[in-house]
Amino acid sequence: MRPHPAVVRVIVPERGSTSYGSGTLVDVCGEYGLVVTNWHVVCDAAGPPTVVFPDGFRSAAQVVKVDRDWDLAALAIWKPSVVPVPLAPRAPRPGEKLSIAGYGGGPYRQVAGACTQYVAPGRSHPMEMVELAASARQGDSGGPIFNNQGELAGVLFGEGHGRTAGSYCGRVRQFLASVVPAAGAPAAAATGHLAAQPGSPPQASALAAESNTDYSAFLASRPAAILESQATVGAGSDAERSARPTPLRTLPPRQEAFGEAPAEPGGAWEPDSFNFRQFAGQTRLEQFKTILAAVGALALVGYVCRVLRNRG
Repeated sequence: MRPHPAVVRVIVPERGSTSYGSGTLVDVCGEYGLVVTNWHVVCDAAGPPTVVFPDGFRSAAQVVKVDRDWDLAALAIWKPSVVPVPLAPRAPRPGEKLSIAGYGGGPYRQVAGACTQYVAPGRSHPMEMVELAASARQGDSGGPIFNNQGELAGVLFGEGHGRTAGSYCGRVRQFLASVVPAAGAPAAAATGHLAAQPGSPPQASALAAESNTDYSAFLASRPAAILESQATVGAGSDAERSARPTPLRTLPPRQEAFGEAPAEPGGAWEPDSFNFRQFAGQTRLEQFKTILAAVGALALVGYVCRVLRNRG
């Protein structure tokens, strides 16, 4: 498959090794561009990461923001001649067709699957990681989850048992809001971008206006830490191509997190007031045990009440 022009390979130098991840160009402003990927892709970096576009454009990157809980990282790079991918204006729904993309440890790949449910990265977090029925590879970490309109519906996080999940577009929008203020708008059109389809030429889209972004000002305030090398065009060295891919994180068990689509992108979403599977368990055995425990508890309460009445 022809690589999506805005999906990048992220090359991260680590101590004694180099690892691969993936990412997506989500904004451009002035001389700079902004790529979103996973925090775990860049957290062990021993030097500036490098991003490489399918057309051969490559740039050093500066990490401008991270979120460890939702495994997100924003990278500022030199501006490429590529149309950014707009954020989806709504959360994907179960049954909706989605696709994941990335470079794994080698060539680009994009595969599709149905949205299955929403999960959480831990018990103390809301269910705002969209899951789909498709398997990701090591090195796909940080890559995009696309909807049918070519919009960014999520950022790929982890894989388990043939399913892949990542922070959904509302959570990504919240993450980017302090870096690209217009990202906090409820619809992708508010950023000044036209919807970018795979293969769209750069001239087919209006790029973000400088007044809508502030990461260029953020970089300008830190000249010593901007980008340590000029952008170049090239396919990368053999050593880079043979580097080890970044491992995907393992998804949490279904028993610990189950949910439907968040009500509104970026909103504080909570599960329905009562969900039988969440209360009783995911399997029939777990549900049977829960029912037996409930019956036993009711019997005990009835026994205690009878004893109290007899004493009265």
